Amino acid sequence: MRFTHFPPILIFIFGALLVTGGYQWGVWSASNQPALEAGGSTKISQTTQPNGLSFGLFWQAWGIIHNQFVGNPDDAKLEEGAIEGMVKSLDDPYTVYLDPEAAKDLQDGLEGVFSGIGAEVAVKNRQLLIVSPLPDSPAEKAGLKPQDEVQKIDGESVAELTFVEAVRKIRGADGSVVTLTINREGFDQPRDIAVIRGQIVVKSVEFSVRSDEFAYLKITGFHKDTTSLVQAALDTFIAQNVKGIILDLRGDPGGLLDQGINIASLFLPTDAVIVKQKNHQGEVTVFTTSLSAKVPSLPLVVLVNKGSASAAEIVAGALQDFGRAKLVGETTFGKGSVQQLEDLRNGGQLKVTVAHWLTPKDRLINGTGIDPDIIVVRTDEDEAAGRDPQLDRAVEELKNQK
Repeated sequence: MRFTHFPPILIFIFGALLVTGGYQWGVWSASNQPALEAGGSTKISQTTQPNGLSFGLFWQAWGIIHNQFVGNPDDAKLEEGAIEGMVKSLDDPYTVYLDPEAAKDLQDGLEGVFSGIGAEVAVKNRQLLIVSPLPDSPAEKAGLKPQDEVQKIDGESVAELTFVEAVRKIRGADGSVVTLTINREGFDQPRDIAVIRGQIVVKSVEFSVRSDEFAYLKITGFHKDTTSLVQAALDTFIAQNVKGIILDLRGDPGGLLDQGINIASLFLPTDAVIVKQKNHQGEVTVFTTSLSAKVPSLPLVVLVNKGSASAAEIVAGALQDFGRAKLVGETTFGKGSVQQLEDLRNGGQLKVTVAHWLTPKDRLINGTGIDPDIIVVRTDEDEAAGRDPQLDRAVEELKNQK
């Protein structure tokens, strides 16, 4: 078992692709990749052949296409198609090939500015799902909800599309309209929901001090600037001598692993375990606190729902396991795998599932989620009426902790 305070390479646990334009990225050495020879042909050296494979079958098919296909095959597209075929054969919804355009979308998403409908999507149980619409986004305004099943995009079945193809069909120019055929628990039959695409600017952190002297801190995503924004919010809370904090992770689809570790660290003692990562060889890497706690003992309640995923679940799981905070709301999404993105020579990237993560108490939540300590459901009727029983219960819990 290995311990570390910070990931040795930049990795992401954000399994969902941002329909708004963001993906996830990483860096990996390309020293073991096959060399491309001049003229566009590809040679795979003997040192890179796994299990003695010669790739003769691949090159036989390549030759047949070039010699017999009636059209003019594009070598670059053939190469990308081969990569996509390898990825698809893994039957893992979170392992994805990103072409150069998709890789650029990822970078834009991590900066928090992009265009689209403003919703996270992921594949779960072979179904394309809305993980969470972003606050005040076109998706939220159109009425999309976490766990909505996307069955068609502008009338085309998603069953015929790859994940990246589906994302691209949902994205589009500002002001244009995309129609999603949605199935939802409680629907008699799927319904078409039209969404007007727009420019999305994500504020990853919002905070305020309530009149009852409790602080409210909402994190909508774990981006590059999230730690500094949360630290500033906590400084404000400390200066105003708040009585407790409500940390709202509802609808937070996750983001950068290091940011999740940092945020949890601000509430936990030094050297506390935040998350464990178990790779395909069974090796476990333990990530401990990366920063000194700012509020190690201030009363804390965390709000979660089925749109809370990935890095948000890491934070919630760590705080729950340590008994630092009670979780109020609904069972979380259940995104418990770790993805790492590798730069490819064509400017694209390969997002590969490299591990599963566990909470400090060794809970594996992939596919099941984290159950809150106190279950409170916020219905559509509550939202329409402006009621928030989950927030109300969080306030009640804080009062009981005084």
